[in-house]
Amino acid sequence: MVLSCRLLNTRVTAINGPARENFPSDSADAFRLLRRWDVERARRYCDFVASDECSTPYERTTANDDYREVQLWFEQDFYDDLGPNRELPALPEQVKTAVDQSKAPGAWKYSAQWRTFIRKQADR
Repeated sequence: MVLSCRLLNTRVTAINGPARENFPSDSADAFRLLRRWDVERARRYCDFVASDECSTPYERTTANDDYREVQLWFEQDFYDDLGPNRELPALPEQVKTAVDQSKAPGAWKYSAQWRTFIRKQADR
């Protein structure tokens, strides 16, 4: 019910990156799509870290673990949505191509602060 209220709030302009208009107004459908987007976002971050020659092994492992964990959460919560070989459902084109507003400089995991934090954890 809380998710439904947030979708009606016009001050919300983006949900975990994509613009709110990319999400259905039905709260159950919006939650399913949001969780599927979380898997895609984690995959993109994993690819981002893997392609960075300066990334540390710990940073790459952390990104991969995060991606796999988010994917498993989706599989558990929406098992009936998986394909015959446990393939994830496709993202709608408007979500797949939407600008990830959380990827802006200084935001979310793409920031230098986050990367520094992860690297420090490896030193522990």
